[in-house]
Amino acid sequence: IYALINFDNNIIPPKVTRFLKDKNGYLRLAAITLLSDKLDRRTVGAIRETFLKEKLYEIRLIAIKALGKLKDKDAVDILMEAAIEEPDHFIREECVISLGKIGDTKAIPALIEALKDDYKDTQLKASYILKG
Repeated sequence: IYALINFDNNIIPPKVTRFLKDKNGYLRLAAITLLSDKLDRRTVGAIRETFLKEKLYEIRLIAIKALGKLKDKDAVDILMEAAIEEPDHFIREECVISLGKIGDTKAIPALIEALKDDYKDTQLKASYILKG
């Protein structure tokens, strides 16, 4: 997968997105890492699906970051839910950060709720984003 990094962006998405569903966690991690570096709008649906279905923490975290970098407004609802309901505080924090990058006002209620998070860094990130 990493051999594809120097290829033209037109080649990468169709070749790499299929690895997001591979049984091998290392392949999935390599695929999501490459896709998050390339930031191709054609991959956003696959990245969103990876965030929703993936069990491995590292892969979910990279998917969340990619959704924020891509400013994927279609991901706002799932990021809002995860920013509040996700058991892992690092995932919640990254969801808050990505919501801030996306910049959709629909996320304001979730960001306000994140001000009450058990984890201080999540609270601080939400506060910073809400202050604009």
